[in-house]
Amino acid sequence: QRALFISVMLLSGCASTPPPVIAKVDWAGTYSTESSWRVDSASSITGKHTFSTGWRLQLETNEIAASLGERFGVSYTLSGRAAGSRIRHRAVWYFPDPGLTNPKSQVTALSSSWEKTCSVDMPCLAGHVFSEPWEMIPGTWILEVWVENDRVVRQAFEVTIK
Repeated sequence: QRALFISVMLLSGCASTPPPVIAKVDWAGTYSTESSWRVDSASSITGKHTFSTGWRLQLETNEIAASLGERFGVSYTLSGRAAGSRIRHRAVWYFPDPGLTNPKSQVTALSSSWEKTCSVDMPCLAGHVFSEPWEMIPGTWILEVWVENDRVVRQAFEVTIK
């Protein structure tokens, strides 16, 4: 019985779960980029997904005045894993009612999500750019970042029309 108990203790130590991933919000607000490009994306309400490099905070705020080309979002840093490792996670935007309706496809979406991979202890960005006039819907836009089943970031933005 004693040998069995010790074996179970040893095995349970080997099967321990990793520590939880923690996110620190660096900033939330509007930002600029050095460069950006759009690629086709069936999962996006616009039909495109925008990628960018060299992003920089313009104004730390949760109040967004909608205009074409305006970018807003959250910079965050993930930790809780070995330095240099990468963490796969999901970013989700929740749009205000009645949602975003693409006039070309007539599809309406109340949310949009995509998978991301970011390096531990390095800033990561989840954002949105108003690329189409019909996207500029006033109300509360919510961004969440999820690592597996854990929500690690939640940020609300109040979008207004100029």
